[in-house]
Amino acid sequence: MPGSGNKKGAQRTKGNLKPSSSSQAAELLAAAGGGGFHTGFIGFGGGAGAAAFVPVSQALEDEDSGLDPTFRVTLRKLSKRDAVTKLKALQEFSALCADTSEEAVKAALPFWPKIYNKVSVDVDHKVREASQQAMAAIASRVGRNLAPHLKSIMGCWLLCQCDTYPTVATAAQQAFSSAFPPAKQSDAIVYCKEEIAEFLLDNLTVQTSSTLSDPKTSSPEDMEMKYNRMVTSSLLAWRKLLETLPASQHGRVPATLTQLLNNPKLWKLSKSSVTAIKAAVYSFMSGVCQCQTEVAVQFTSKLAPLALHSVDETDSVLCGQLWEAVLSAITYLPECWNHVNGQKAFLPKLRKLLQNGCCGNATVVGPNILPLFSKIPDEVCGTRQKLWKDLFENLKQGLCTDQVRSSSSECGALVRAFMECAQYSVKQALGNPDQTGTAQLVLIDQVLPLIAASLVDDLPALSRSPLYEMIGPLLNSLNQSKDRSEVVESFTAELKGLVLENVRKMAESEMSDLEERLAHLLRSLINPKLGNISNMRSKSQKSVKFSSSGCDVGSSDNASKTFLTCSDSFDINKVVRDIITQVCMTSFTLAKQEHSSCCLSLLSVVITTFPDSELLRTILNDCAFETEDSGTLLLGDNTDAVTDPVLSFIYLLCVPWVVELEQSHDRSMSKPGVLVSIGHLLDISLVLLSTLVKTDVLHVLFSLQRALPSAKSFQLLLDKCLRQRKQIVGISEWLMSCELEERLVDLTQAVCQRSLEGVGTEGEEGVRVQDRGMEEQWELITSVLSSADGQEPILSSRVTERILGQIEQTLVILEKNPSGNKLETAIHFVTEVMLKFFCSLKDCLLVPSAEKLLLTLFSLSLEETLHISEACSKKLEGSWQCGVQVLVQQRGGLISDQGFLVSACHTVSHRLVHKVQSLASLERMCHVVQLLLTTIRGSLPNTELTDPTLQNLMNRMMYTATDISLPQQIVKYMAVKEDLVSMETPLAFSQVDRSAANSIQGVIYPALFSARLLLFSKTGEFYQAIPKFSSSSNTVKEDMQFGVLEYKDGDMEKVYQAIYNLTLSEIWSQACISKGCVYEEEVKEQQGIVERLLLGTDLVQRNALISQAVEISDNTGWVSALSLGKLVTMIIDLYPDTEFSPAGLVDRYSTLTISKVHSLQVCAPYLPTNEQVQVTEIMVARVISSPEDELTHLDGAVGALAVVRVLITSMAVEPSTVDLLNGLMEQLVVWRQESAVALNGDLSSKENTATLTFNLEVVRTLACVVAIRPEALTDASWDYVLCSLIGWLQNVNENQENLCSASFPVQQLCIACCHLVAKVAECIQSNTPGHSSKLPANLCTEWEEFFSEGAYSILLPLFLKLTGAPLYKDCIGLNAVVLSAVCHAVSFCPKQQVLSNQLPAYLIPDQDSALSNSIQTLLNHFCPMLMAHNRSEQIAAYWTLDKIIGDIPKLDSAEDSTAKTDEEEPTRSMLENAFHVINIFDSCCTRSSPPASLMKILFDATLAMEVIFSDVMVEDCLDVPPLTEEYNFIFGYLLSWKLLLNFFKQAPSEVRPQYAAYLKEKGTVHILLDHVFRLMPDSPVLLSNKKSNPKSRENMFEVEPILSALESSERELQHVVCSVYREVLEVMPAMARQWWKDQDRKTSAYVDKYTTKYVSPALCTSEIQTVQTTDVKLSNLTIKARAASREVIATYDLEEVKTEMVISLPANYPLGNISVSSEKRVGVSASQWEKLLLQLNIFLQHQNGSIVDGLQMWKRNIDKRFEGVEECTICYSVIHGTTLQLPRLQCRTCKKKFHSACLYKWFNTSHNSTCPLCRNLF
Repeated sequence: MPGSGNKKGAQRTKGNLKPSSSSQAAELLAAAGGGGFHTGFIGFGGGAGAAAFVPVSQALEDEDSGLDPTFRVTLRKLSKRDAVTKLKALQEFSALCADTSEEAVKAALPFWPKIYNKVSVDVDHKVREASQQAMAAIASRVGRNLAPHLKSIMGCWLLCQCDTYPTVATAAQQAFSSAFPPAKQSDAIVYCKEEIAEFLLDNLTVQTSSTLSDPKTSSPEDMEMKYNRMVTSSLLAWRKLLETLPASQHGRVPATLTQLLNNPKLWKLSKSSVTAIKAAVYSFMSGVCQCQTEVAVQFTSKLAPLALHSVDETDSVLCGQLWEAVLSAITYLPECWNHVNGQKAFLPKLRKLLQNGCCGNATVVGPNILPLFSKIPDEVCGTRQKLWKDLFENLKQGLCTDQVRSSSSECGALVRAFMECAQYSVKQALGNPDQTGTAQLVLIDQVLPLIAASLVDDLPALSRSPLYEMIGPLLNSLNQSKDRSEVVESFTAELKGLVLENVRKMAESEMSDLEERLAHLLRSLINPKLGNISNMRSKSQKSVKFSSSGCDVGSSDNASKTFLTCSDSFDINKVVRDIITQVCMTSFTLAKQEHSSCCLSLLSVVITTFPDSELLRTILNDCAFETEDSGTLLLGDNTDAVTDPVLSFIYLLCVPWVVELEQSHDRSMSKPGVLVSIGHLLDISLVLLSTLVKTDVLHVLFSLQRALPSAKSFQLLLDKCLRQRKQIVGISEWLMSCELEERLVDLTQAVCQRSLEGVGTEGEEGVRVQDRGMEEQWELITSVLSSADGQEPILSSRVTERILGQIEQTLVILEKNPSGNKLETAIHFVTEVMLKFFCSLKDCLLVPSAEKLLLTLFSLSLEETLHISEACSKKLEGSWQCGVQVLVQQRGGLISDQGFLVSACHTVSHRLVHKVQSLASLERMCHVVQLLLTTIRGSLPNTELTDPTLQNLMNRMMYTATDISLPQQIVKYMAVKEDLVSMETPLAFSQVDRSAANSIQGVIYPALFSARLLLFSKTGEFYQAIPKFSSSSNTVKEDMQFGVLEYKDGDMEKVYQAIYNLTLSEIWSQACISKGCVYEEEVKEQQGIVERLLLGTDLVQRNALISQAVEISDNTGWVSALSLGKLVTMIIDLYPDTEFSPAGLVDRYSTLTISKVHSLQVCAPYLPTNEQVQVTEIMVARVISSPEDELTHLDGAVGALAVVRVLITSMAVEPSTVDLLNGLMEQLVVWRQESAVALNGDLSSKENTATLTFNLEVVRTLACVVAIRPEALTDASWDYVLCSLIGWLQNVNENQENLCSASFPVQQLCIACCHLVAKVAECIQSNTPGHSSKLPANLCTEWEEFFSEGAYSILLPLFLKLTGAPLYKDCIGLNAVVLSAVCHAVSFCPKQQVLSNQLPAYLIPDQDSALSNSIQTLLNHFCPMLMAHNRSEQIAAYWTLDKIIGDIPKLDSAEDSTAKTDEEEPTRSMLENAFHVINIFDSCCTRSSPPASLMKILFDATLAMEVIFSDVMVEDCLDVPPLTEEYNFIFGYLLSWKLLLNFFKQAPSEVRPQYAAYLKEKGTVHILLDHVFRLMPDSPVLLSNKKSNPKSRENMFEVEPILSALESSERELQHVVCSVYREVLEVMPAMARQWWKDQDRKTSAYVDKYTTKYVSPALCTSEIQTVQTTDVKLSNLTIKARAASREVIATYDLEEVKTEMVISLPANYPLGNISVSSEKRVGVSASQWEKLLLQLNIFLQHQNGSIVDGLQMWKRNIDKRFEGVEECTICYSVIHGTTLQLPRLQCRTCKKKFHSACLYKWFNTSHNSTCPLCRNLF
């Protein structure tokens, strides 16, 4: 580009609007309409005045002003080199031709020819194809206007029609056809013939690869490819031109053609290496010979050798064109043989080709062999006999090649050529007396051996070739010949002998292949049309009619009997008849004498193909002496059978033979050949029956039925009769007969009995035979039940009824006593039977037993424990689905109370409540019900879900629960767990309905099923189509977009019932929770479905739903009230703008009943604030104004208190509640002083029920007040609360026995008191700034010194007693709530009360401990509880021990013993010295252990962990389901470690190394970390924060788990695991680092990545904050922190020594190494400073503590150094990093001192007791 400089390939500048291509420039110039320069475009070699010149602008030349600008731009694009550009331009040109005006197209026409001549021969085939499409487009528009330009384009157009790429050629032909009608196409070519000939001649003689393409723009490969294609297309176009020209025009071309043939370049093309060019040359030669014979004769000397010398060509591409050229040469060139050396150049090559089986081209060469050999003159081949002999020998040799034998098409082509040549040669020889030897040669020596070889060849290609079909015409030709000789007679005799010999051979060896080939040969001899291989292989019998004078026989009883003739018009000759007769006689004899099944099969084939009467008589005459006696018995009174050859043959031969075979079959059940033989005889009999009248047919069939007692043989007869019932008159009557009915019913009973008995032991031979026989019998029953004429049954309905009834009884028995093998076998067969039965018969379900059987199949599908395969289950479902579809379609959705549909609904409802015990069983039921409803829906005329039939059925299946059906334990649980007021023992109103479900499975699964069914009724989708719901309503709203559902009248009742079921399911799941029995997922799914249903409602429907729920709740309470609360909660969550305000609130609840109180309790929190205040004022006033005698009444103070405590919680922020609470508390204090409602005596007695209820509500109210508004309580109120609390606890203590025996009143009071204790303790212990200022000043002191002791002196022993009570061991429901409440209260026990506990003494013998008896007793009591089965018990034990675990190291610390120096010791031997040092080390480094009780629990739990994690990798996350034994073990194990880590953290620095050494010796930390990583979640993000900003999201390592005894979080175990791992890294970093380094590469990488991502940032932040906020004061050492860079700066300043060190924490802290560097140092030498840095690094890396602890230890070490204390020369440290001791052991020789631990390690590793420095004995 000019002016571009060095930026030739630079990008265009932004904003540059100049065109980037010539096409855009052309468009702009065309739009401008003018310009200052005369710039043009030269098309294809033309100048400015040529037709291909396309001006840039129409304003530049006047003569081109008519060219449309769009055409102009498009034509210019066609000059581009890029193929894609040209392709798009051609597509645009085609579109313009079709869319623009005809005038515009005509204006572009002058520019098109040269453009077309260029692009039509482009290298890219897509461009060439598009050019032909463009030609079609423009030709169809311009029509006759194309004529002036036709001569310039016709050459390329014809060339493209012969293009080597098929799509291009097709497109060119279509374009030519669209331009010219068929009658005018030849005229168009004649008009341009001279131009075409010149164009093609130029391409073949002048053009080269360099001239056809531009070498500058084309690659050599493209140039060569284009040239080869042009040459090939030109040769093919020459032939097309010659063939298209009429005969009258042939004389116009010879000059050009002669010029081409004289050109040597043409003959060089015949030797081209390009196959396509050579093929085109041969094709061109054929065209010249056929169309220009006169010219071809002139060039015979070149054309003949070109074709005939190449007959051995093996290329399949050339073969077709070559042989066309060969035949054309010998046909049209008379002198061709004079220019060919036949003996040396032609015949050897032809012989080689035939010997090689035509080299894979037999299908092409074969049809040309006979035309070629018929044209070979005698002077070329010698004698004619020799020619044929060589031909047949070569063909047979070719047939023996592997390639031909393995290919049926190749073999068939050669065989056909062989037989054609044989027939031709024999015909020529029989007409010439001199060539008799030729006929002998061909028939005897060639054809007959080929037939013999086809019968015994290993491969079937020869026998499946047309050989046998061509023998028949050959015999006919010989038979009709007038010149028949002895040669022909000899051939027929040899052929008969060959066939008979092979029949005998077949009988000896039972060769089935030989039998098939003989049958094929005989069929072909009888009629070549029947001899095709497909008929032979299928053996399908054609119906044979025997007629006389064109009259059909057997159509009625009065039909006259006729003589037998073949139905086909084929006239069989005497020779063939003789062969057939001899074969039949031989086969019959061998079948009878040798019991040959193959011979009998061959006989069956012959007779069914050729049922000739003479043949039957011949067979009868031959065997009359054998059948005389048996035939007489069978004939009976039927005397006509004696004279009728058909009846005689059946009665005297077939039936006795069947009886004989049946008897042998009974004796030997394992001979399958017997059944085959019986089948052949039945085929013969049935073919012959078609000629008889009805009475004779019935007589024969009954005879055959009696002759076949076995099931298999009878099945053969019945199956064959069913297939031919329309062809043979009388079979239908036999099928309806009573005798046959009894036989079928007996057969069904037998096979059903065998199904019940089973098929025996698998693997035995007898069992396989029995199973095979039962399968055949079931197939027979299937064919019987499914046999129909159209859709009308063939058998009587009575037979069907009896058979179906028997099958139904069998399935019922198997359903009650399922056995996998028996049941699956029976289902497999029955489903096959019923599927065909339902599909075949129109009114199949009108049979009563059919509906019963259908219901049984449906019931079996509902069974989840059948233990059948998936395939069998699918078949079972498919069978009853088919029946349901037929049933619904027949009855149009009409429901009968006794019909299948209603019975199926009852079955589902009953099984739902009583038999569904698992989620898998429910899933199975849902799947089957969905299939049922979907099938019914698809079969109804109206496929909408609102169809009355569907709605009726779904209503019948839905589950409905009521309060009356609740067991007593559920009602008790509601009263306690939901804090619902109850005025009496729940036993009074819990009348259990014995017919209702009394188990959790009978509630949860029916409720879930009904929810799914309701969803299906509205959306058409069952649970599979719904995403997995979350318990959070926000998840549903945000993740799912649903529209409003279509609800009808009565649908809101269904929605309310779904909410009621959900509430009931939640209560049951909580009340019945136990080990391994969790129904969380089921309840979550119910909740999600209900939310979906509510999201589909509008405002009016929601208001109606709330009104309905309020009415029901006010009348019934309990579950209905909780359902109301659930409904309101969900609606408010889904629709936050919803306001809940029941109409007439004050009037509605003016009188309080139990149900109305329940309604207020659950709904009060959702009332508007003003209504809440109003209700609170009314209820407080009611409480205050209640007279003393009405305090315990529900309509008095009890109900009001129950409502007030709920309102206190919801109105916590309202200032108006303070005055109300003060008034309420004052009244309660007054009642307390008056002792109006004091509790005394047995709380379980009925006399105390009302008083207890009142006190319960008071306790619960006080708990709410303390939790929500403690500042509202005055000193008097607090005194009342605490004093009353102690009194109530004493009442509970007095009723301990009743509590341990699960007395409900005592349990209620105990739970309420424990909650109050927990609230009080939490309020006082928290002591937050907001509360502490408003609480009474002396409240905390009074609680700690008096009230807490009074409370926990009762609760701690009570806790121990309850945990040991039998009823609370594996407690569920109410007992679990009681224990959880007690544990929750114990968790807040103050430390002082734990230390001064008064628990029963529990000391273990041989338990060495320095702890006090009370502390040791506490440990012995509470440590085992860490492994309890109840989580609440584990939590209580943990919090109790956690309060004192930090003080135990101080109480258990051992005193340091000071060893005497070696100078004071007497002289010892070397061995004594070694033992002395070891003893000193052991005494100085006594490894104190954590509390034995805790360690025992830890060790026992470790063993359990090894079992649990045996198959889990470190990088895997084990999901442990809650409430399992494994969960409890793991949870207790982790809690034990939290206690141990707290113990280690609180231990003094002097004894901490000893604890670390003990843990390292036991390996407990390494085991813990192995287990921890198998439990930690892959994503430790807290679920509650998933919706928050990801950057501010907290993970489990940053927040401590809230371990509450009342409730657990969803991922509590994983949260605890994360907490333990963080504490290990904080407290024991050195041990954790060592564990990490000991792991393999994969595990180490995983731990490093996980810790770096989730834990290290939190730990680094914590360490930095610890450094910044530490209260440890270190003289001369200043510590600072840099949070951003994770660095700690320590500055040591002592007199003249000042150093500054930077401690950098790694990204994977504390796993990685901490780097220590020095930025400033003054007064310390470099070597000494390096030692100090190394020591600091060692302290930080190997001490189990924080960075502050390491700095503190290092400072002590450096202080001692500067004080003059000598360092240990082993570790070069003054203070030992582990024992924190000074060097005390001194060598007597060199006087150096060492640490005892260092010296011990030195002696142990060096194996001697010498001094490390002087090497003298120590």
